[in-house]
Amino acid sequence: MARLSDIAARAGVGVSTVSYVLNKTGLHKVSAQTQERILAAARELNYVPNVAGKALRKGITYTVAVLFPEINGSFAFNILSGLENEFNQESYSMLFCRYRNRQEFCEKCRQLAGRQIDGVILLGVYYDAFDEVLELNKHHPVTALGFKSPYPDIPSVYVDGVKLNFLAVKYLTANGHRKIAVQCGADRNKQLGAEKAVANGKAELFFAPPDFRTGSEFLDWGLSLDDKITAFVAYSDIAAIELMGAAQDRNLRVPEDISVIGADGEEFGSLVRPALTTVRQPDFVQGESAARVLLKKIADGSAEDVVLMPELLKRDSVALLNQG
Repeated sequence: MARLSDIAARAGVGVSTVSYVLNKTGLHKVSAQTQERILAAARELNYVPNVAGKALRKGITYTVAVLFPEINGSFAFNILSGLENEFNQESYSMLFCRYRNRQEFCEKCRQLAGRQIDGVILLGVYYDAFDEVLELNKHHPVTALGFKSPYPDIPSVYVDGVKLNFLAVKYLTANGHRKIAVQCGADRNKQLGAEKAVANGKAELFFAPPDFRTGSEFLDWGLSLDDKITAFVAYSDIAAIELMGAAQDRNLRVPEDISVIGADGEEFGSLVRPALTTVRQPDFVQGESAARVLLKKIADGSAEDVVLMPELLKRDSVALLNQG
């Protein structure tokens, strides 16, 4: 196995210089050209860093936990891929912990508090169980992913929910829709974004009950209203596609009879027919950003939020109406 001294000899530098580069502890002391020469030598010698020894010297484990709910579709998978990509560059391993309900969420928080890890990524949360999160944060640095933490010492990486639904509803009103059903769940920011999009306009919004999660529930509720709903903004791409399937079962055509917009930017949204118009959230980038935020908090205790912007993907599930 190659040692630092072997790399130093190959690159024609001192061992301390190699250490500065490979451990990223003194990059400012080494020119870019010399850094590249050292990295090339390490590759040629198939150098594998001794993470265990490095962990002992620094008093850390090089392991972080990721606590996440059920995963559906590619969106959450791409977030986890972004996390893995960033942590892997810093020689960190990930401990995956899945929860299916509030009880499991609380139990996993308590278990992680007693584990030998360096930090925790929370992908999703039960807000009425945040006491468990605060207790966990006393033992290990915590970073919130996909939602805004209500506490300043727990940094967050999330997509601007106000902007997300603003883009969706604004696009619908621009296409002549005036009766729009919106599924926000308990996300107050999504509701604010929808309301902002119709401020001083002619469109009217109808917010589905927060416990409606499936697209078929959302569709049936919208159809039960006295007002003629022409467009549905679903909570997610999965819910939107469920809604489109339920509409077909009820002999409704998309977009001729109802228009549909999703939220996430799932890859399969482009494969259904009609292709789903959606608001894409940067998934892989969310994961990478959350990993960087947690690593910085582990290193120096800082807690800075990262807010990412969504993007409207115009496809075929929204009709242009001739309304004034």
